[in-house]
Amino acid sequence: MGVSMTVNAGDRNGCRILVVDDVEANRSVVCRRLERLNYTVVSAESGEVALQLIEKSPPDLVLLDYMMPNMNGIDVLRELRTNSRVSEVPVIMLTARADAQTVVASLEAGADDYVSKPIDFDVLAARIEAQLQRRQHAVNLKLANAKLDERVTRRAIELSELEEQLELESEQRRVLQTEVERLIADRKAVLTGGINPDLIEPPLQRIAQIADSLADPGRADMPVNPAAIAEIAALARQALGVVR
Repeated sequence: MGVSMTVNAGDRNGCRILVVDDVEANRSVVCRRLERLNYTVVSAESGEVALQLIEKSPPDLVLLDYMMPNMNGIDVLRELRTNSRVSEVPVIMLTARADAQTVVASLEAGADDYVSKPIDFDVLAARIEAQLQRRQHAVNLKLANAKLDERVTRRAIELSELEEQLELESEQRRVLQTEVERLIADRKAVLTGGINPDLIEPPLQRIAQIADSLADPGRADMPVNPAAIAEIAALARQALGVVR
């Protein structure tokens, strides 16, 4: 089983068309007319060969003869549409049978359009252009959706990281607030003569260390707002009467 192939150097917008027909004369005529339109053309003389070529290197569009021995156009279409890798390749059915039953069968099997034989090449050219434009729009939409999904995912990650940072800052502020409240209580006890002043010196030093650590902009592992923490620390020192 041989493979007939014609490739034109003048590729039309990078579009590659596969012509499938068991009659060599038909393939030859269609290929020549498409080459004049500067398409790259590949041809196959049977449905089996067509499926092999499509699997190996998916074309941008397939012109598929309806009536072929062994594996007809409907059989090829069904095989093509069940292969997820190439299921979206547009197919135009070429048929000498223009009755409604044939057209409906072709469309139900997955054909995107059909052209009756004998072929009106102006009509064929217009329908090829329409299908290629439709395919390009679909590709562009898929790319745009992929970029949008990427942006949404990236933004979700950024928001998650921000949420973690805010939770960390909130926890650090709770720790500082707890220390401040405890020292205020100790300070009141000292003022009323209930506690030796020497007992609160270590906590005072500790709160000062915590405040200095949280307010240090060089601490990459403490991603809090230095200005806000410094303000809290200053208020704590003021409330406690601590002078550095």
